[in-house]
Amino acid sequence: MESINKTIVVENQIEIEGQPPFVWNIFRDLENWPVWNSICEEAIWLDGPSWVQGSKFKTSIAIGNKLVDQEVKLLNSDIPWIIEWVSVNSEFEEKRKFELDWRGKITIVLDTITLEFKSYPVNTEELAVKYTEMSDRWLSDLKEEVKKNGDKLWNLSAAERPRK
Repeated sequence: MESINKTIVVENQIEIEGQPPFVWNIFRDLENWPVWNSICEEAIWLDGPSWVQGSKFKTSIAIGNKLVDQEVKLLNSDIPWIIEWVSVNSEFEEKRKFELDWRGKITIVLDTITLEFKSYPVNTEELAVKYTEMSDRWLSDLKEEVKKNGDKLWNLSAAERPRK
């Protein structure tokens, strides 16, 4: 069997009515992701201060019909403009970057997922569809949460944020 080293890049975006700090306020509350994000079963900090380069967290995210557990290392944190992380396992390396672009009353959230596969036979087309669907759901859930709570919570710390 020949060695396969394939890369999948999924790019997605959504427009959210509200300023970048309102979007960031929802996003920065990692432990609350499972409350508003329908594909996230768990999100917890493992090491380091939150949202600082090099800090680590764990997530359990539904991708297709499979729950994927990941330990993630933060690569870049330019709040509220860019958040980028990486997760590495025996099959692939996943980098994910969320970028915010401010257009007057609208924040555009760009979600870029790059999967680089090691020597592993994989159906890249099928995985690209699953990751696109996951990203679509994540972004639409984020948009709904910002719509409900983004502007109300900007002055609250994550610890003060009401839980459902």
